[in-house]
Amino acid sequence: VSRARPAGSNQVTILRTYSMSNGSGAKSQGSFSRSDIVKISITPTFGPTAPDGYYEITDILPAGFRFVRYSSGNEIWWPDEVTGQKVVFGYYYNKNATRKPATITYEAAAVTEGTFTADNAVIRHTDSAISGFTKKEQITIR
Repeated sequence: VSRARPAGSNQVTILRTYSMSNGSGAKSQGSFSRSDIVKISITPTFGPTAPDGYYEITDILPAGFRFVRYSSGNEIWWPDEVTGQKVVFGYYYNKNATRKPATITYEAAAVTEGTFTADNAVIRHTDSAISGFTKKEQITIR
């Protein structure tokens, strides 16, 4: 599980978790078996001064994973691009909305054994320099 704040800011944060897609096992894991389908969940959190508007969320799958599918988007988030290991989502935030921000979920297959680095996922406001990053993580496929 990674949560990081941009330096000197609490306007937007991002949390990424890896878990078994079938619901079994721990809520968040860093070790999977080859051929497991892994659910990746990305949850943004917006501080009181975070600007409304469009955000772009980019995640790079670790090298041992291959994108499989995403859960249906909705009016808050939608898939924008899947290119190799790169997965990009559009996200609309409105601080006056009656519901809390939605979690993005997608699935990847664990295909290659080894230990891999999960690079930073990033959320970036499209009209300003506001951004937040997760920490890098080590993911093992056995």
